[in-house]
Amino acid sequence: MDARLGRLLRWAFRLAALLCFPLLVTISIYDIVGRQFMNTGSTALQELQWHLFFASVMLALGWVYLRDGHVRIDILRARWPVPRQAGVEIAGILLALLPLALLLIVSGGAQAWTAFESDEHSQAAMGLGQRWIAKSLIPLGGALLLAAGLVALGRSVARLRRRPGTDG
Repeated sequence: MDARLGRLLRWAFRLAALLCFPLLVTISIYDIVGRQFMNTGSTALQELQWHLFFASVMLALGWVYLRDGHVRIDILRARWPVPRQAGVEIAGILLALLPLALLLIVSGGAQAWTAFESDEHSQAAMGLGQRWIAKSLIPLGGALLLAAGLVALGRSVARLRRRPGTDG
């Protein structure tokens, strides 16, 4: 399961890295140049930039966490023995990551569904419609983060169960 899940998270991250981020940069440059030199501007383009940035973040959360790219206090952690490192990781997953991921899934899913049912769109006159598409990234990102957290939890429990003196 770990390998399949890793491939899923890698796919989501690559989607963000290879599609969302380059589009975000291209649209941002186009919008900035248009506003500065051609006296044009677009509310829809600005909103699309926000949506692509949001998509990049939500699709990358799980992969970044699984690859230890998240913020932690490594100065302290590096000095701790492996059992303490694993214990703190387990506590962090159980007390912070899992509740956050579940909140994103449940609350974000409800928001996305409400946006879909009500055909929510931007309040700006020339803004984007179909707001449910962007909002559906909240539960998707939460699910990817939850999956990564469960994999990391399994790894930490395995590290905790190893006997002292073994590599790990």
